Amino acid sequence: MQQKHSSVPEIVGRSLFYTLTNYLLISMELSFRAQWFSVLFSAALVWCNMEYFTG
Repeated sequence: MQQKHSSVPEIVGRSLFYTLTNYLLISMELSFRAQWFSVLFSAALVWCNMEYFTG
C-alpha cells in the first residue's frame, strides 16, 4: 500500500478547517445545551474528529 504524501499547504488548510469547525461545533453545542438538538452538534463533533484523524 502506497503512502500518500500531503503538501504543506494542504496540511495547513486541513488543520485550519479542523480547528475552525471544532470551535464552531463546540460553541453551538454549548449554546444549545438545554435543547435536545445539542446531541446533533455532539455527533457532528465526533464525526469531524474521526474524519480528521483517519484522513
